[in-house]
Amino acid sequence: MRSLATDVLVVVISGGRPDPAKRKTERFQVDRGLRIISNNSAGYETPLPIIDVPPDFRDYYEQHHSLSPFGMTVPLNRSYAIRYAREQHYRYLVELDDNIHTFAMTWLDERRGRYYRSFRDITPVMNALADVLRYTNAGMSGIQLGALPPEPYTRILAERYVYSVLALDLEVVPYFFGDVEEDIAMRYDLARRRIPVAQIVPFRYSKIGQKSSGDRSGNRGMYDELGTGRGATMAKVFGEWYSRGESNLIHNVSRERPRRSTTSQFMHHVKPFRVGLRTSDNTALRDALTAAFREVEDGS
Repeated sequence: MRSLATDVLVVVISGGRPDPAKRKTERFQVDRGLRIISNNSAGYETPLPIIDVPPDFRDYYEQHHSLSPFGMTVPLNRSYAIRYAREQHYRYLVELDDNIHTFAMTWLDERRGRYYRSFRDITPVMNALADVLRYTNAGMSGIQLGALPPEPYTRILAERYVYSVLALDLEVVPYFFGDVEEDIAMRYDLARRRIPVAQIVPFRYSKIGQKSSGDRSGNRGMYDELGTGRGATMAKVFGEWYSRGESNLIHNVSRERPRRSTTSQFMHHVKPFRVGLRTSDNTALRDALTAAFREVEDGS
């Protein structure tokens, strides 16, 4: 298996989640290891190094970027990770949510059916995400949601929304939007500069479910407090792509039909669009992604 490229840094974004059982991302292996970027690491017990957001950056972000109390949580962490990686002279940064429990590779083959493989060493995925940025005009890349149906093996890259696993070209991206839905907002910020966001379709991740686990740590308690008011600022700033509302239908990607709830819940609508994903070196990109897929499949 290839080592992690020397110009790539991989970090875990975490704050206010002291229970290590809920920070499952730390269990995955990455060449040269993981680091935690945190705005609130009180009570954390972990073998990983923790980089706390320093007071001067907190003040800077609150004054120039934060648009709500939520902005001083995850968006602050994500943005300081950008500052930290730049200061350490990395070109690419991969930010992982702290509650990911599965990384997998899957696709649908017309003759052989569904292929699926989960794995613990995620170095091939980290390299692949950086290689997509290296050999395309994308400013951010990510992978697919784990609960969605597998797609044909011929579909490798797509221009889509990405969440929770975010690779960033540090020569391109701004700091994150200072309110909820900061990962969605990054795509919009880049789109206004005609920079696309790419998704590696066969790679996917799954997270701890908020409803099933009852987890209110990290930013999830704040989501509950916002309720149906969530996303109001996003709708004003990025109204051409983003809208919000309420619904009493609960959608679950693992169910074919939504189920009805007795209370209304927040829901947002994100408009699909394309900026135009282009490659600068088709051969190099194909070889890099093929190598990553083979490393996962072979476990070597």
